[in-house]
Amino acid sequence: MAGIFGVTCTFVKTEEAGCIPSALKMRSDIWQVPGISGWGIFQYGYGDSPFAVKAVFYSNDAGVDVWAASIYALQGTIGSIVDDHGDTYTNCYLLRVSNVRKHTAYATGGVTTRGEIMCEGVKLA
Repeated sequence: MAGIFGVTCTFVKTEEAGCIPSALKMRSDIWQVPGISGWGIFQYGYGDSPFAVKAVFYSNDAGVDVWAASIYALQGTIGSIVDDHGDTYTNCYLLRVSNVRKHTAYATGGVTTRGEIMCEGVKLA
């Protein structure tokens, strides 16, 4: 089941800002100086660009509030993210968590609300 750092979600989807990298790549920069042969290369170390995921949860209004508060508390921590496909990404640092957006949901079993939260982070290792 999808989740953010152990908090269960109905869906966890990657957004346009980038997907979660499964393996870190060496970050480097190259340059060339006019009149000098060859290239200069500077290696910064392993890392990747930030990622963004949308966490979605279906419940009643109070359930969505509790779910959102649980995810807000995770900002600034390191953990694992499980996406809709069941792929697990470890050592993710949560940089920012947006405010919850609530929408009316029509479903059976007491589900009345759909909550959405955007989570931005970076993979550390």
